[in-house]
Amino acid sequence: MNRTNGFDPFRNPGINRPQTVGIQSRRAGVAPARPGATGVLQANNGQSARILEGLAKPKVLTLAPMQITIQKELQERLEQYPEFKKGSVSIVGLGAVELPELLPQYTTSGIISRCKFVDAPEPRAQGLSLWGYDLIKNDDYLTSRLVINTIRTMDVAGQIAYLRSSGVTGGDSVVLVEIHYYRNRDQTSTAFHKDTVGETLFVNLNYLNTEPIAGPEYILNPRLVPSHEQHIQGALPPQAYKDLVKVRKRLPAPTKIKWAGNIGAYGAVAFTDETIHHATPITEHRTVHSGDLKTYLEQIHPGEYRLAAQVHGYATGNQPLIVPNRNSAPISKRLFDMATFPINTSQWYSRSSLQAAGMPGAQIDELLDMYGNRGQVGIRGAKSPILDPQGNTKTLRRKISRIGLDDPAFPRQSTATRSFFRTWVRTRKRR
Repeated sequence: MNRTNGFDPFRNPGINRPQTVGIQSRRAGVAPARPGATGVLQANNGQSARILEGLAKPKVLTLAPMQITIQKELQERLEQYPEFKKGSVSIVGLGAVELPELLPQYTTSGIISRCKFVDAPEPRAQGLSLWGYDLIKNDDYLTSRLVINTIRTMDVAGQIAYLRSSGVTGGDSVVLVEIHYYRNRDQTSTAFHKDTVGETLFVNLNYLNTEPIAGPEYILNPRLVPSHEQHIQGALPPQAYKDLVKVRKRLPAPTKIKWAGNIGAYGAVAFTDETIHHATPITEHRTVHSGDLKTYLEQIHPGEYRLAAQVHGYATGNQPLIVPNRNSAPISKRLFDMATFPINTSQWYSRSSLQAAGMPGAQIDELLDMYGNRGQVGIRGAKSPILDPQGNTKTLRRKISRIGLDDPAFPRQSTATRSFFRTWVRTRKRR
C-alpha cells in the first residue's frame, strides 16, 4: 500500500520528487471548513442526481499539458518492465487507487495526498493478460503518478464533484479506482457492452495516441436488464442507486446510436457505466452478408420476395414458376441475385452496392440496423439483451451513418496502436 506523500506537480510546479506536507495545512489540501461540515453529506437536496445527469453521456476531455506529460512518463515507465513487454501481453491490471473517506473536506490536491495505491480485490476485470500489482507496488515513481493521473482525470470529468456531493465515499462504502493499461487494443471488437458487473460508477479512458482517434459509439439510457438491475441495486451505495434511478427517469428513451466524437491526441473520454451501452466505433460503412439479405427479404418482405422469385424466373419451394413482365417485380433481379448468392461463398454488401441494385433507402436502413448494428449487448452475468427499450433494433439509427466519408467530422481511423489507461471508479463495502 503506497501513498503519494503529497507529490502533485499541479500544485507544486517543478517538483519532481515526493514531498511530505502537513495534514492540517491549507497547502495539504484541506478545504475551508463549513458550518456543520462532517465530511459526509447527510442530505444534498437532489444536487448529486443533477450532477450525475450531467455525467450520463460520454464526455470528451482535453487534458492539461502537465497531465499529458505524466501519461507519457507512465507509459515509458511501464514499458521498462520486461514482464509487460512480452508478445502475448496486451492488457495489464495495475492495481487500484483508494480514495479517502471524508472527501468533501479536501481540495483535489488534498485528495491526491491522502489516496492509497492498493491491490484491487476480486472480482477484477476479465480478459486481462496479466495482473501486475505485485510487480509495481514498490515503484513510488510509477504509483504516485498513477494516482495523480487517475484523480486529475476524475476531477476534470466532474466525477470528484459527484462523489463530494453524494457522500458515497463515507459510511459503509469505499471508492476504489481500478486501473488497467491497454498496450494494444483490438479494434475489431465492436460489440456493445458494459464494462463491469454493476458496482462501477464511472469509466475513464485516457488515450496514449499521438493523433486524433474516434471516440466510442453509445446508447444513452438503454433498456433495463432485470437480472443486472437486481445486482446493481445491491452493489451500488444506496445514494448512488437512488441518483441513478432519478437520472434514468429524466432521460428519454433512445432512438439513436450516438457517437462521442473525435478524441484529440492524448485526450480522454469519461462516462457513467450504468447510463449507457458503449462500443469501439465502426468507422467504415457497415456491410451485410448475402445470407442476411436473403433472410431479411424472406422474413420482412415475404410477399415481395416470392413475387420477385417468380418474376425473375426462380422457383420457390413448391410455388409454380411464373414469368410475367420482368419489370413488374418490386425487387430487382440484381438485388435478388445478391440475396441468393451461393451460400458457400462469402459475399458482403455495403450501402452503396445495395443502392446500386435498386434497394430503397428505408429498407437499407432497416437491413443495416438489423444485421449491421451489433444488435445485442454483452453484460457479465446477464443474458445479452437487444439494445432499445422496445426490443426492436430497427428504431436505432447510427449517428456515424449520417456523416459522409468526406466530412471533416467523420471519425478518425487511427492506423497506430490503440493504447490507453482504463479506470473503473468502483464502490465496495468497507471492510
